[in-house]
Amino acid sequence: MTQHTPGPWRFEPTQHTDEAAKIGGLWYIEDARDDYEVIAVLPRVHEKPGEAKANARLIAAAPEMLSLLRQILEDAWHEGPINDVLRNIRALLAKIKGKDKP
Repeated sequence: MTQHTPGPWRFEPTQHTDEAAKIGGLWYIEDARDDYEVIAVLPRVHEKPGEAKANARLIAAAPEMLSLLRQILEDAWHEGPINDVLRNIRALLAKIKGKDKP
């Protein structure tokens, strides 16, 4: 089974091409570890205000969400430090919502 690109990922807006500018730009989801390899591209065409950016934030957070789900499962089975996990979940949710702090 093929694995996904490991995180962290980030999102960046662009209007670098004529086509991108015609539709209001694009959101690039990129590998933040390595030369910013493009993982996905979201068009900003006909978006409700902020909707494409919110979608880009959510997609960029996918590796962290997967990691937290794995941590929750591991801690639930081994009665680990679940409060640390809950703090991490709150921080990730704030990141997805575009906030600096939970």
